[in-house]
Amino acid sequence: MRAHLIASFVAVLMLTGVAVAESFEDGMAAFDLGDFAEAARIFRLLAEQGNPHALYRLCLIYSAGVNGVPQDDAEAAKWCQSAVAPLRLLAEQGDADAQNDLGTIYAQGWGVPPDLAEAAKWYGLAAEQGQAQAQGHLGHMYFFGRGVPRDSALSYMWYSLAFDDPEFADLVGGQEVLDTLARGMTAEQLVEAERLAQARKSGDRPTARRAEPPLYSPSAPAEMLDLSAISTSNDGELIVPKSVHVGLNHDCFLDEDGILYCWNVILQDKVRYEVKRIGEIPRLISIELREYFDCGIDIAHAAWCWGEGFKEDNETYEPVRIEKIPGMPAVGAIAVGWVHVCAVGKTGAVWCWGGNAGGELGTGDTINHWEAAQHVQELPEAVAIGAGINNSCAVTGAGQAYCWGTDDPGSPGPTGKPFVFESKLPVKITGAEELVAVENGSNFVCAIDTKGGVVCWGSNIMGQLGAGMTSGGVFRQNFSGPVRSLDASYFNACASIEDGSVLCWGAWEDQNLSTAHAVVGIVDAVQISVDSDRACIVNKSHEIWCWGKR
Repeated sequence: MRAHLIASFVAVLMLTGVAVAESFEDGMAAFDLGDFAEAARIFRLLAEQGNPHALYRLCLIYSAGVNGVPQDDAEAAKWCQSAVAPLRLLAEQGDADAQNDLGTIYAQGWGVPPDLAEAAKWYGLAAEQGQAQAQGHLGHMYFFGRGVPRDSALSYMWYSLAFDDPEFADLVGGQEVLDTLARGMTAEQLVEAERLAQARKSGDRPTARRAEPPLYSPSAPAEMLDLSAISTSNDGELIVPKSVHVGLNHDCFLDEDGILYCWNVILQDKVRYEVKRIGEIPRLISIELREYFDCGIDIAHAAWCWGEGFKEDNETYEPVRIEKIPGMPAVGAIAVGWVHVCAVGKTGAVWCWGGNAGGELGTGDTINHWEAAQHVQELPEAVAIGAGINNSCAVTGAGQAYCWGTDDPGSPGPTGKPFVFESKLPVKITGAEELVAVENGSNFVCAIDTKGGVVCWGSNIMGQLGAGMTSGGVFRQNFSGPVRSLDASYFNACASIEDGSVLCWGAWEDQNLSTAHAVVGIVDAVQISVDSDRACIVNKSHEIWCWGKR
């Protein structure tokens, strides 16, 4: 999508401008024929006489570089800087083409510091006069939220108005652009876009609208998981995924019958890419994946774990029923940390076992407990549980968050500095109330509140709290609709929204998204799971789509 829009944007720059003199028309004729050297010669003669449009054309030619005229930054700077003042004079007098050209200069930073807000202003003035190029540029800016609040409906509206100009539509592939936009929009957004376009054509103007979150484009688009092979091996019975779960070295999903399937599994330094049913485990109602081991709860509310590390010196992938560990009751919820596990019993009591370097077992000390689950003391009855690196959190029946261990990314060690909590026993998190679910990342936590909003707290060195800053604290986020599903990993988190969109924040593929960004192309998600640079969703059609690195 981004590549196509950029290509369209470059193509727009080649459109014919307004002729201000016969010799300028000669220059444009040479330009349109591809004789850029001749065009540049004519434009130079006019530019030396102060012709604003010729100045701009030389600015464009030397900035971009075209056949017969190589890119020349020094020449480009000279002509671009010279073009700004005369173009502004014409633009202020209402010349739509000058307004469009001035917008491009500011958008590209040709001879001036880049200023997207200034570009949007001049594009907007030209677009209001029906200048097709400016309308297309404005559609581009609204789509990506560049200089204006991101608004898919307004983007579609401006593009559709621009494509009423058949020359412009033919140049950039108008219908293809609209079709591409539509694939990333909800039905409601499309209806609104059409309404806005019709209103604009009738002379009405759109009123102020709520801004959409900025966009996050993964390095590769999402791909659908092919389940045809296992359907065939399963006597043709349709496999219907219910939830997907992403781990560091493997991915899994549960179908609607609670049967577990996994793929991308790394065993003995070999990657098994095919999707395979895991038959050694009973039917499950939930599952948690993390680094090297997984845990789940079966239909009898017994806990199972498998992989490397859920017990000391364990290096097998054979599932183990955790009820065999003394003290572990029937389980209602389970969370897998990096080297520890915590579970909520059906009575609301919380039990943890494993590594305890940061006090994440809630025992009041840092002694490891691998063979016996430890009852977490001083904690009200819980309904939800999360586990990260050296930390654990629970949500009580009253909706209050409690955490233990530490959210310090440098822990354990004497130089560590916690952001919000550091305790070997549960502590109440002020500001994290009225919650229903919780997910721990490495050293931060996000939770869903009773209204479908998200509250995050803890370490924020990579913007993983989604607060638009990197200082720690407790921050509440309100999205365009209630959150259906939430997951967190190392320094990142994502949420699927009721309208089917997915919002992600934190560190993603070498990007730090300090505020929530909408994932391009995802419009029908119902559940999501993430790892450090990878995410998968189940959509409304029970398909699994994944994007990111493996």
